[in-house]
Amino acid sequence: MTSGDDRHATFLAWTGWAFGLVVALSLAILTPPFQVPDEVPHFLRAYEISELRLWSVTQHPGSRAGAELPVALRAFIDQFVNPAAPPPLLLLIPHRMTDVAALLAHAPPLDPANRAFIEIPTQAFYSPLPYVPQALAMAIGRAAGGSAILLFYLARLANAIVAVSLVVGAVRLMPVARGACLFALLLPMALFLYGSVSPDAVTIGAASMFTAAALRCRTGGPRWRRDCLIALAAGPVMCAVKPFYAPLLAINLPALLRRDRGWAAAAAQLLIPAVGVGLTVAWLASTASIVHLEPPGEDVGRQLDYMIAHPFAFGFVVLRTFEYYPAFHYHSLVGMLGPLTIPLPAWVYWLAPAGWLCCLFADQERTGASAGWLAAWDGLLLVGCCAMIVAALYVTYAPVGHFMADGVQGRYFLPLLPLLAAVLSGLMPALSSRAAIWAGASGFAILAACVAVTLTTVVDTYGLF
Repeated sequence: MTSGDDRHATFLAWTGWAFGLVVALSLAILTPPFQVPDEVPHFLRAYEISELRLWSVTQHPGSRAGAELPVALRAFIDQFVNPAAPPPLLLLIPHRMTDVAALLAHAPPLDPANRAFIEIPTQAFYSPLPYVPQALAMAIGRAAGGSAILLFYLARLANAIVAVSLVVGAVRLMPVARGACLFALLLPMALFLYGSVSPDAVTIGAASMFTAAALRCRTGGPRWRRDCLIALAAGPVMCAVKPFYAPLLAINLPALLRRDRGWAAAAAQLLIPAVGVGLTVAWLASTASIVHLEPPGEDVGRQLDYMIAHPFAFGFVVLRTFEYYPAFHYHSLVGMLGPLTIPLPAWVYWLAPAGWLCCLFADQERTGASAGWLAAWDGLLLVGCCAMIVAALYVTYAPVGHFMADGVQGRYFLPLLPLLAAVLSGLMPALSSRAAIWAGASGFAILAACVAVTLTTVVDTYGLF
């Protein structure tokens, strides 16, 4: 990296951090509680972890897992969500910002002694790793005598700060396509998740950090030890609650073919995926007894047997899954608010890819770009992740032999965009300096417009003022 590239990367990182943090914190405050996908169970799971209880329990064999939690948490949830609404549907009980402010000011402190068993559906077996920011904020708030609503907002704010810092750190570390990477990681959908209690925020940040560090690992360089350590730490977090990102752990493996690397470097390249896969498998094995699948007709073992016995049929399952709801998949990648029921204006979905392409054209750094067989390798990993996303939902939420996998959402593909940007950057033609500046400025102007309308959509939809 030349001094000019270093200055550009630093400027991009600091600008992105300020922009992303302001928007994510604003969404954390403006979005009513529990209007982000699965935020109710994530809030309960984060509180459980804040008390250093890493494993949930079941009341009797075959029942749904949960924990003994303060009843004030359930009472707080019922103030904002209709308790009679069947999951996963959440019916919002309207609140204006003035009402929320009054609750924050006058809500009584949490009574940790008054407890009851509260079920946490499928999130009960999630690893504690991507809940660390939320749990730490809750522990501090609880020690200060905070109320349930205060703990909720502290968790959101901490999550936003950590997630934005991680993704901007990844942009700073990326060897190529920094602008396109920043654009993708600051899409409205990503920012909406950052400003929530969801572990998806830290997962996206960890996946981005891993991708950037792994790409640097395989290109070599004087700081390869630092890059390997970052990848070693980020890999287990990336796969902690979403094991279908495991193919990304192989990004750095082509470095084993470099003849100028010693045995220590080769060992480090092998250790990175081994640690990521090993810790993920160990956690899943430790929680296997509390996994409870609800919809009728499900059987993980039989579904796996079906996929192995009919690999071509499963291939068509993958294709049909993307064929049936392409608009929803795309919209929930760019931005769908609330429990994925509130779309943004149509022009956002048209302009977002144009802005991303502008940022790809603006990137003039090609050293480290995926090209030739490396591009094919990275493309194979991306396809593998997409297939595993479908497979994970097919195994856990679809009847045996079903014709498609239900529940696939575009937001699951956000962590894949940095690697996709690295692949495409090698195909972009070089522009003059002036043209690259205009392309980059156009891209981020589009991003700013998309984010601005996201904030106004939240305010208008929920009638906050």
